[in-house]
Amino acid sequence: MLFIVILIVGAGGIIAQTVLLRELLVSFLGNELTLGVILASWMLWEAAGALLIAAALRKLKDKASVMIWLLVLFAVSLCLSAAASRLFKPVFDILPGEAIGTAMICLSSFALTAVPAFCHGGLFSAACAYSRPWQAYVLETAGTLAAGIVLTFWLIPAFSHFQIVRAASLISVAACIPLAAMVPGPWRKAVLYSVPLFCFLFLLMLDPAQIEQYTLARQYRQGKVIDQRNSWYGNIVVTQRQGQKTFFYNGVPVVTTPVPDVIWNQDFAHFPLVFCQDPAEVLVVESGLGGTVGEILKVQPVDRVDYCQQDSLLAAMLRKYPSRLIDQELSDRRLNVIHDDARSFLRNAVGAYDVIYIGSSAPGDLASNRFFTDEFFRLAADRLRSNGVLALSLPGSLAYISPELRDMNFVILNALSRHFSRVRIIPGDLNIVLASHSADFNVKPEILYRRLVKRGVRASNLNPAYFKRRLAGQWIDWFRLETAGATQSINSDDRPIAVYHTLILWNKKFSGRAMALLQRMSGLRLWVVLACVALSGIIAAAVVLFRRRRRVRTGVLYAMLTTGFFGMSMTLALVFRVQVQYGYVYQLIGILTALFMSGAAAGSVAAGYFIRRAKDPLNALAVNEVACVAFVLAVFFAVMRGSSVNVSSAVYCVLFVISGFFVGVEFPLAAHLYRAGRTGRPGDPGVVFSADLAGGVCASVLSGVFFLPLLGLAGTLAVLAALKAVSAALILLIKNMK
Repeated sequence: MLFIVILIVGAGGIIAQTVLLRELLVSFLGNELTLGVILASWMLWEAAGALLIAAALRKLKDKASVMIWLLVLFAVSLCLSAAASRLFKPVFDILPGEAIGTAMICLSSFALTAVPAFCHGGLFSAACAYSRPWQAYVLETAGTLAAGIVLTFWLIPAFSHFQIVRAASLISVAACIPLAAMVPGPWRKAVLYSVPLFCFLFLLMLDPAQIEQYTLARQYRQGKVIDQRNSWYGNIVVTQRQGQKTFFYNGVPVVTTPVPDVIWNQDFAHFPLVFCQDPAEVLVVESGLGGTVGEILKVQPVDRVDYCQQDSLLAAMLRKYPSRLIDQELSDRRLNVIHDDARSFLRNAVGAYDVIYIGSSAPGDLASNRFFTDEFFRLAADRLRSNGVLALSLPGSLAYISPELRDMNFVILNALSRHFSRVRIIPGDLNIVLASHSADFNVKPEILYRRLVKRGVRASNLNPAYFKRRLAGQWIDWFRLETAGATQSINSDDRPIAVYHTLILWNKKFSGRAMALLQRMSGLRLWVVLACVALSGIIAAAVVLFRRRRRVRTGVLYAMLTTGFFGMSMTLALVFRVQVQYGYVYQLIGILTALFMSGAAAGSVAAGYFIRRAKDPLNALAVNEVACVAFVLAVFFAVMRGSSVNVSSAVYCVLFVISGFFVGVEFPLAAHLYRAGRTGRPGDPGVVFSADLAGGVCASVLSGVFFLPLLGLAGTLAVLAALKAVSAALILLIKNMK
């Protein structure tokens, strides 16, 4: 029965982690760079739980009681943390759709993951006290794999988060019953039977639908929540207030009906069209229904509008809650709605367009950043006629352009200029950016206005005076003066620096200290990081040379620290690449983690074989370290070509499994070597596990927030290769000194 309990512990961990990740991603407006912060918080608390419970188990004989209390606390805290993930923003009076600073993201992630993660880490140490570490590791990862598959392909599509959380909590509490039979003493046994039973009945009486309704109402308190759905790509919530409906996508308001922002829709729709002499075929990418598309369809020469929106659920929700404007857009025969990834669509499209619109207004996450990169602009340039126009919008200002706002614009403008010979900025609170191979962007405003009238467009806002004011040359001169000294960096798929600059802009509003830190780190160079890696290796080698009695344990802990860093960094790098290529990591986060853990389970089994058969497990540890370096190089050659050619999803699955395999091999070997010659120390596996998790915590923040956007995927892989090479050298040094 104990094996079943450990399986349940593994399943509960992946369910808790996945649900909290998805909820916090929505609260953090879908910014995948915050994945690192969330995972760091989870792993930090899990490491603390593993370490402290391991220490406690050295003194306690009744280990079953410890597991029971941890399971009960995990079950209750998981429900509370899931609800608090939605409620913390209204508690701090943060409005729906309002961004929050990095400091608040760190604090909320740290607080909301604390208890369930601590309990889960402690449960692993307790499980190790009942079985061999590699067996506990295999069983826990097997539970993680099974739950990850079921969660991704059945539970999340069919049930709400609170239904899933309650089920996981009920199963965790039920697992206490066989453990209670192992508790000594009738009175203690009676207590530890009654507490889980009471908790089980309490959870059974909870109504997930009522919790769902209450938390959503508080989270989107500026309107009545009338619907909420999850798709493969994100979360959609529809609110209504005084007849006005707002559609939120991953926490960001994307469509407002029946009265949209008329002035902005007219500006963004018609300025690109009037610079195009004969616009017949138009492509709108990702966003535009409920305003922009309607304005484009007013233009008589337009024969076809292809609207490419990857998430079909958004269009379905707009149809379910229609307005007169959206009905007119969707009923127009010229509109062709395409539910496909715009990048894939452009890559396979036949023919060319006169105008291409990018509907997203800012690359606030990796999903939207996919349409503001050097690679996407190359695709768009190939599908645009020579005198056609590409249109996009970026955050701006007509009063003052700060260095942060300037650089955020120019990392995208620099990429755009690589593929289009002519670029025109129309400054505003949202800058309208026009790009073309040969279109004339110096046409006089009065001629542009006559084109608009000739095409049968009636727009009260777009009059001759307005054209003259918006397109005045003085604004272009002012923009050039304000943006002097801008960065020369280029936003790309493998170096999403625009998302990093957007994060700096957010923090300028909400957290000056976090903004200052992000700005200082923006100048990070690869050689600095590699120098720090080398220094860490020198310090570890010095300890090995001068502390001979602790040389093996020092090498083992350093290896586990770097392995934790390697595993988390590789996971984040592959997750980021999957998001860039496919755009639906929101749905796949559970199965990707499960694939990693399945590799870890296989690695643990292999390590158990090495421990039983190998004369010196230190040899196996050294081989694993060298193999990690080779794997990093293989990932570089397998994934970096994805910038120009899509990497198969099967390749990503294999890479997740293999990276997990190396992590799985390392823990049992390290735990065996660390406790070699030491008896009666049940907490030793917890110490090794804590080193693994500590490395993961460092990687979650450093790789997730800084290395991947600033050094790029290639630079991050170089750091991982150097780190594992140093670790391999240290293990070989210890081996030669034995």
